[in-house]
Amino acid sequence: MGSITEVLYNLTYSAKPVGTFSLLNNPSPSPPQWFVDGQYITGNSYTFASGGIYNITAEYGTGLVITRFIHLPSMASSAITVSSGLGYYSTPDYTINVNRFYHFNAQGKVTVPVVSGTNNITINSKGFNPYARDITGGHDYSATLIPRNVNVSVFTFPGKASVQINGQNTTGIMGIHTLSITPQSTNVAISSPGYQPISYKIDVIPGKNYTRQETLIPLNVSSMAVINGNVTDGLYSFPIVGVNVATKDSQHTYTNNSGYFIMFLNPGNYNISFNQTLYKPKYLNLNITSTQTSSLSVELYPKQTNITNIPSMKIGRAFPLLFYFGYVSWSKYTGPQFGAYQIYISTSHAMTQYRTVTVGNQNTTFAFITGIIPGKNYYITVSVFLTDGEIYGSHVVSLGYSNPFVLLANAAIVIGIIVYAVMATRYLGRMRKKREIKF
Repeated sequence: MGSITEVLYNLTYSAKPVGTFSLLNNPSPSPPQWFVDGQYITGNSYTFASGGIYNITAEYGTGLVITRFIHLPSMASSAITVSSGLGYYSTPDYTINVNRFYHFNAQGKVTVPVVSGTNNITINSKGFNPYARDITGGHDYSATLIPRNVNVSVFTFPGKASVQINGQNTTGIMGIHTLSITPQSTNVAISSPGYQPISYKIDVIPGKNYTRQETLIPLNVSSMAVINGNVTDGLYSFPIVGVNVATKDSQHTYTNNSGYFIMFLNPGNYNISFNQTLYKPKYLNLNITSTQTSSLSVELYPKQTNITNIPSMKIGRAFPLLFYFGYVSWSKYTGPQFGAYQIYISTSHAMTQYRTVTVGNQNTTFAFITGIIPGKNYYITVSVFLTDGEIYGSHVVSLGYSNPFVLLANAAIVIGIIVYAVMATRYLGRMRKKREIKF
C-alpha cells in the first residue's frame, strides 16, 4: 500500500491570516503549481482576505491534482492595555497568550489578532499573578495586573532597633527585620532609645526583594567613640554572619553579611563579647579614652558541637486551600532563647527567589499563607531562629494541586460554600417576604 499524498498548510495570524502550503509525500521532485479557489498564486503562500472555506489545490503538469478544503475563522483585532496599578511602575513587560495558541511579548498597549467572537487571553509578567479573561474580538480592553508579595528586609545597627514597615512592627532576627508585602510605596521607620530615628519611603518594584542596611546614630554621638571591625573564621578567614557583639551594659549589635559590625560607646573600660552558635566565644577588654574611631579584627574558632542536643524542626502538614491559600504546620520548638519561626515559600526546589512569613509566637505552630494558585508547584521549609544566632531548619515539602484528590477536595469545598451562600440568600429572602406579608 503506497503513501498518501495530501496538502499541508501553516497559518500565520496577523491583521489578515497568511497560509503557507506544502505536500506530504510529494510524488514529484518538482514543486507543484498552487491554486486557491481555482485562482493561480505565485509561490506557495497566500494572504486570505477574510474567514471562510477555501479550496487549496496543487497541480502537476502530468495532470496530477491534489486538493484540500480548509476553514478559516473570521478575524478581528483587539487592543489590550496592560498596567500594574502602581503609579511609579505602570507599564511592566509581559507576554500575552491568545487562545492558548500564539503569544506576543509587549509593554503597555498591544493590538493582537483574534477570531470574531469569544477569545481567551492570558497575561504573564515577572512579579505578577497571571491574568486571564475572555474577550470579544474587535473590542478593546484594559488589564490591571496584581503583583505578588516581595520581601522588604532591613539590617540595623544596633541589633535592638525597632523597625516598622508600613506601620507594622517586625521581628528582628540577628539584626535583620523582614516583612512580606504587596509592592507599593512603602514607609520604613527605624528607632531605638538613645538614637536618632530614621524614616523614609521606598517604591517597591514587583518581582524584586528589597534589602537595605541602616546605622542609627546616637543622640550624643559627639561624646562617643566609634568601635567597628570585622569578624572572620580563624581557620579559613571567611566573614562570619550573625555574630552577637555585646557589652555587659546590654549594648549589642550583629555582624552583617560581610562580617562587619559597628558600635558607639562612651569613654570607659569595656569587656566586649563575640558570640556565634558554632564558634567558641571571644572576649576583648577595651579601654576607651577618647572619641576617636577604633577598628578591630576578630577571629573566632569553631567549637565542638553535641549533635544529640540539636533541635529537630519538622513540618507536620502542608496543603493548598481554596485555590489561593495554603496551610502549613510544624513541630514546636520547646527550648530557650526563642526568636521567631520563619516560613520560606518558593517555586523552586532549590528555594531560590523565595518569600517569607514570620511567626513571632513560640506557641503558634501553624500558618495560612497566600498566593498558592493552581498551575504551579510550591516548596516550603520552616526554620526557627534563636536570639543567640542559632538557626534550625526543617526538610522541604511540596505544595500544589497536582494531586487529583486535593484538587477535587478543594473544588468540593468551594462548591459547598457557593451552595450554602445561595441557600442562605434564598432563606433570608423568604423570611423577608413573610415579614412583609404580616405587615
